Amino acid sequence: AADADVNPAAPPHADAPYDMPSIPRCGGTEATFDRGTTVEKVVGHEAWRALVPEMVAICFEASKRLLKPWEQILEPPLSADYIEERIILAPSDPLGFVARERDEPKRMQGFVLVCDFCTFSRSLRWSSTHPAALAGTFDTSA
Repeated sequence: AADADVNPAAPPHADAPYDMPSIPRCGGTEATFDRGTTVEKVVGHEAWRALVPEMVAICFEASKRLLKPWEQILEPPLSADYIEERIILAPSDPLGFVARERDEPKRMQGFVLVCDFCTFSRSLRWSSTHPAALAGTFDTSA
C-alpha cells in the first residue's frame, strides 16, 4: 500500500493498460519473489510489439517510485516509439522475459528485452545529459 503513494502528484501515463501505482513490487528475496511473481519467456517481433504499452507504463511507474518528494517526472523515460523502433529494427527475433503477478490479473511487474541495436546513422552519440534527451528529474520546488 505504501508503494502506491510514492508520488501521487506525478501524472499517470495515458496508455497505461491498468492502474500502475497499485502493482505490487516484486519480492525482495527469492522466496517472496517466487510467491508473488511468475516469469514468462517472450520471443519474436510481434509478441514484443504487443507488450509496448505495458512496457512504457511500467518504466514510467518504476521511475516515479524512485522520485524524491520534491521531484517530478514529466515524460516516460522510454517512449513507445523508441521501444517499438528497437523491436521493429532488430534484424533477429527479440527475446527476453516478462515478470507478472502470480495471481490475476497478472499485471506486468518488469521486463528484460534483448535485441540487436540498429541505427542508420553515420555516427551515434548516446548522451542522456544532452538537453535534447529530456532525461532526468525536475525539481518542482522552484
